[in-house]
Amino acid sequence: MRAANDPRANTWRLISAGFLLVSLSRIVGHAAATTGPQVHDATFIPDHVLRVTSEEIGIGGIRRYSTLINGTLPGPEIHIPEDKVVWIRVYNDMEDGNLTMVRMAHLPNPISAAWRSSR
Repeated sequence: MRAANDPRANTWRLISAGFLLVSLSRIVGHAAATTGPQVHDATFIPDHVLRVTSEEIGIGGIRRYSTLINGTLPGPEIHIPEDKVVWIRVYNDMEDGNLTMVRMAHLPNPISAAWRSSR
């Protein structure tokens, strides 16, 4: 075993550290390239489009001001298989409000649990 101050041992440590850094940078670079933001052009069509408005509606004979999704309350159900990537475009068409949407599901995923939009 070489002593800690042996120049050859230090050289091998530096070479090993260099290979480790190069390997890590390739892994991180690949992950960033494959999971980075997607940019779409004008021809892109999302899987689902949600248009959020607010207006007065009648429920059970009672009129009230409410938030509607695609003109309905409750909004449409969207079923997404676990292994599928789905693009959902949400438009906040409310004249006077910000928007926070939270998906409701058993064991929600904190990464994709909420979408936020503001005017």
